[in-house]
Amino acid sequence: MGKAFERLTLELTGDAMWDPVKVDTALATAEQLGLDGLVFHEADILAKVVYPSNFDSGTSEWKGTRRRGVWAIVNNRAYLADVVRRCEIRGIAFFLETKELGYPDEFLEDTPDVVVNGVVCPTHPAWPALLERRYGEVCELLPGLAGFIVSVGTLEGRASLTTRRCSCSRCATTNEVEWYRTVVGAIEAVTTRFGRRLVVREFSYNPQDQEAVVAGLSRLPATVEYMVKPYARDYYLPWPDNPALGAVPDRTKWLEYDVHGQYFGWGIFPLPVVTDELARFRSASAAGCSVVQLRIDWERINALWALDTFGQVNLATAVQAARDTDADADALLAAALRTTGVVSADVGARELEQLAALWLELYPIALRVLYVAGNVYNTSSMIPNGVAQGWSYMHMLGGMRGWDGPQIGSLEVADPLVVADLLAEKADALADYVAWDRRMREWQASGALRLPDPSGVGDVLEWSSLYVRAFVASAEIVVLVKAAETRDLTQAEDEALRRSVERLADVRTTTQKRDARNGYRHYARLLVDPGHLTLMIDKARSTLATHLVN
Repeated sequence: MGKAFERLTLELTGDAMWDPVKVDTALATAEQLGLDGLVFHEADILAKVVYPSNFDSGTSEWKGTRRRGVWAIVNNRAYLADVVRRCEIRGIAFFLETKELGYPDEFLEDTPDVVVNGVVCPTHPAWPALLERRYGEVCELLPGLAGFIVSVGTLEGRASLTTRRCSCSRCATTNEVEWYRTVVGAIEAVTTRFGRRLVVREFSYNPQDQEAVVAGLSRLPATVEYMVKPYARDYYLPWPDNPALGAVPDRTKWLEYDVHGQYFGWGIFPLPVVTDELARFRSASAAGCSVVQLRIDWERINALWALDTFGQVNLATAVQAARDTDADADALLAAALRTTGVVSADVGARELEQLAALWLELYPIALRVLYVAGNVYNTSSMIPNGVAQGWSYMHMLGGMRGWDGPQIGSLEVADPLVVADLLAEKADALADYVAWDRRMREWQASGALRLPDPSGVGDVLEWSSLYVRAFVASAEIVVLVKAAETRDLTQAEDEALRRSVERLADVRTTTQKRDARNGYRHYARLLVDPGHLTLMIDKARSTLATHLVN
């Protein structure tokens, strides 16, 4: 039996955290699964709870612009206090997760020289006092709060030294390591004073920023905890283990894991990831992680979370994988399919094992559908918005250039042999999916499946087939159009591009008809956006009309 993690927490990042009914559901789920933590993750959630008070004209001498919405802040305080109480009743620790630097607008008015040539300066000496006041007031308002999880320097904060946009001399001479230590140190002083836990989350876009976070954290007291993703940068399934997993070994270490599926179909596409869960949890355990945080939604998409989708299966397998990292993937998936009701109750044990084994075959297929030779092609599970975005995402943003680990596959489309390999990957992936889908539909016809459908697509397997076909055809178009920009296409490439356009146009027509008939929820429409497909098709047709064939 593999080593078990000491604690498991549930993470909410979207609008569900502000819905008391959904929070009660999340707490009941956590209790049922034996989890002992709940996290509300919002970039500047502190701004919804405190001004801070020195900027509140009702309770201080603040004479600047009076902010509207004071009663929303009062409401949010009462709401979070109630969440704390509900967690305490269940013995569940409650955390707030933020991204720094954040600030209220009054801060800019009160400290006008923090803006330098139109850019908010991240090294201004007023920041530590603001951080101490904001975090201190939250601690006072929520005495039952367990602590904070903080990402420092991420591009998703409102100000960061890592962007190097401020032109002041202080920013020019401040290194990231010292800046991280200063920012986190100000927060740590508060959490120490109030007896709260502080977890620093590593969320870096490049190796240099990652190294600075780790070096800055290593200079802080050992009581400051550390959180890391399984993969470098983001939740990219084909990527190797995050090189930062083994950093700062002498402190409590958390692993965050996404069961909702930001990069694998949001649970609408029924992809089990238990194979990845087991592998990542084994690596994290070996690296000294003792806490696993499981994310069940994504803040960019409203009204969708894992507890209504196939994501509930991935949550169930993740919990069990975290308790036994040497468990059998087939057995974990079979149990999760049963407990979540995704299969009919009258399916026998032997049949359930067969179904679970078949479902696991989808994972390696999906990696070749959603990625291009390991490069991230899906834009958070969505079809890219045209050829330019698709190419930029996988060639500039989604490749593992600069990180340690195995090289991601070549995208040198000027070479016909590389193009042939990329097209072969797509053709093989589609053929494998069609074969898998044929067998899965037999199970559907038998009445064995109870696939959740919160998006209103009707036949989930039929919609999933369109989703896969759209990804394959659009990726082929991106590769071939970019090849045509560097050289003449071969006759075979020209014919392949024409076929891809026809297939993608067919997906667009079919999707629009079924959407009109069924009335998809917006999130299903986003995943296969007809507007995105149209941009791909139009660009490809333009290329076909103007390029030369060798």
